[in-house]
Amino acid sequence: MNYKSLTLFFKPPKDPRILALATLALALVFMLVVNVFPDSRKATLVIDLDGQKRIFEGETFKGMTILDAINISTNTGKITFIYALTADGVNIAALGDYSNTSLTDKFLFYLNSKPIAPSQINKIVIKAGDRIEIKARSQL
Repeated sequence: MNYKSLTLFFKPPKDPRILALATLALALVFMLVVNVFPDSRKATLVIDLDGQKRIFEGETFKGMTILDAINISTNTGKITFIYALTADGVNIAALGDYSNTSLTDKFLFYLNSKPIAPSQINKIVIKAGDRIEIKARSQL
């Protein structure tokens, strides 16, 4: 076997930055192949009622609102969610075991850890990577 030809084929690059860049590129390709990065089209909804958390994750679509995400998640998770659209926005009548004629003020809503008005959940558009949280006030 001719070892000289193998040495020429596997000759290390003269500039170490080329080797580092090639290694980084291979690592990135590997991470993408094994799906280390989360799906970039998903959003998360956390419903926290009396310390019992339900976490939903799903794909977003163009123009999707917080109300859309809650509707999809509560239907999937078989959680009661009854609301009415009024001139002032959304009036929540029931969520989980909570029911009343108006519970809008009894829950706190967050989008990416920032508080939002419950009555506005039908107007706030979400995007991939967003995290929506609903908490019962008694937990705070």
